[in-house]
Amino acid sequence: MARELGMNPKSFSKLDNHRQEPWKAPLPEFIESLYLKRFGKSKPDIVLTIEQLAKQLAAKKQEKREAKLQRKSEAVPKEDALRVESKNQILFLCTWNYYRSRFAEIYFNWEAAAAKIDWRADSRGLALPESIPNTLSKYTMDYLARLAIPYDTLRKPMDATEDDFAKADRVIAIKRAEHHPIIQKRFETFADRVEYWDIHDIDASTPEEQLPLLHAQVRSLITDLAYACPNET
Repeated sequence: MARELGMNPKSFSKLDNHRQEPWKAPLPEFIESLYLKRFGKSKPDIVLTIEQLAKQLAAKKQEKREAKLQRKSEAVPKEDALRVESKNQILFLCTWNYYRSRFAEIYFNWEAAAAKIDWRADSRGLALPESIPNTLSKYTMDYLARLAIPYDTLRKPMDATEDDFAKADRVIAIKRAEHHPIIQKRFETFADRVEYWDIHDIDASTPEEQLPLLHAQVRSLITDLAYACPNET
């Protein structure tokens, strides 16, 4: 009640003196009377501990931050929006499409826009399970936050299709040993078009080790494309 009334805990010692000034009500009763007068009810609808309130405020702060990043990502200049259809396409592939390939897609598009090259990335998964715990890996979200790069929190992992391969100008699978057998089995027609990197999943290495490597690999790709298309920069 005191929190909702905006009372300062430092003042409680001055208010809690009904034994010296008997005309005053005890502090709990005084707070209850103020609360009833202010809000017209005898108690809060929901009672939260300090810890619960802190978590609630932190969650709201995170939501605001993500909304701000989302607005930035959607603020595409008109001239860039008109050129979207003409962009060359890169397709990043990993197993579940919520960790490595998603980072590669988001980071590539961010840097490609900054470098003003006529390329855009998308990403897909090659072996999605029946259910995926998150739309985007916590490791990916944390690393993107460190880089201050916005991302779509609602975008769910997507399974690769032949149409995705057909539309892509370049196809990059994140790890050869992991993805080559799946591509040979599911997309044999396009297998000879796939380029392979060697970025491990969490079963073989930690995100702290692999995401910086993937970061550097994508950055190198951007540099190569920028040099190959000097007129676009």
